[in-house]
Amino acid sequence: MNDKMTVAKCDHAHGGHYRALALCKDADTGHTREFEGDWRDNGSWSKAYCQGSFRNPSAGIETKTT
Repeated sequence: MNDKMTVAKCDHAHGGHYRALALCKDADTGHTREFEGDWRDNGSWSKAYCQGSFRNPSAGIETKTT
């Protein structure tokens, strides 16, 4: 991880899906925005990136059943 990226990985998805979530903050305005990674189901890394002037993500994960 760095000031623009966060990751998520699930070794046992049990047929479901997961993705990384990054809640990022704009240092100039203080606004926050959520950015999502790709949906995964196979134990590989999902990566979520802060875009533009947004930085310093708080990491999260979202799951769904298929």
